Amino acid sequence: MMRHAILMTVYKDVELINRIICSYPSGFDLYIHIDKKSNIKVSDIKQGNNIHTIKKYKVNWGGYNHVKAMLMLLRMALGNETPYDYFHWVTGQDIPVSPHTFDERIKEGYSYLEIFKLPRPGWCEGGLIRYQIYGFYDLLDAKKPWQASIIRFLERTQKKIGFIRPLRDYANIYEGSGYFTLYKDDAKILDAEAPKWEKFYKHTFCGEESLVQTVLMNSYRKPYLINCLFRYIEWNKPWNADLPPRVLTIADYDSILKSDCLFCRKVDSVISSSLLQKFGI
Repeated sequence: MMRHAILMTVYKDVELINRIICSYPSGFDLYIHIDKKSNIKVSDIKQGNNIHTIKKYKVNWGGYNHVKAMLMLLRMALGNETPYDYFHWVTGQDIPVSPHTFDERIKEGYSYLEIFKLPRPGWCEGGLIRYQIYGFYDLLDAKKPWQASIIRFLERTQKKIGFIRPLRDYANIYEGSGYFTLYKDDAKILDAEAPKWEKFYKHTFCGEESLVQTVLMNSYRKPYLINCLFRYIEWNKPWNADLPPRVLTIADYDSILKSDCLFCRKVDSVISSSLLQKFGI
């Protein structure tokens, strides 16, 4: 049997978080980071020998502190005396789909993540603009309108004067979802190489959607990366959440099973109540 580490970033609904924790079978270890802005305390999280919880970084939407929290969980897991085979990044609104069958569905030695190269056709300025100008998402909260307006003003100003950060070769940047399933070899590469990229990603938008892809696609492990997210996510409207993707409901159950994904996101303790019950959560 393979050993799995679940790396989870959370900020709300501690009851749901604890229900999700209990849905993992023995053999899974969980490493959890609580947003420092959250009113959830470490002691609120379910206790257990396989559960490791910390509260350190203030995580703003789009900010680099999310990357720092994710990497910190990875280092905690890599420090375990018994090594893990796979590391899975999730949130407190992601649920596992039949975790007892993960070993059957994963091709050992390969990592699973969404990957596309920038510039990407159809995206605003090919998507590179995220990394070519400074973003201030750790300093300002983009979910607060007046602070979001300051962020937008600063970004517009940089574009207007034609400013481009001369920090990296933009020809080798990749992007994708900020959640991944990584084999141990790739996890170790990420841990070793990510600090070298911090200066580049620190003041960008949603660095977690590029750093992992960029590090691994520029490594010898590139042939072992499978462009598969392994997460069921519903982007179709109408939104029933503050931000997309849509919150899943019981109506999505059959589609989730047919997808053969390891996880599905995102769920809500109220909107997704029947779906959660169906999955025994």
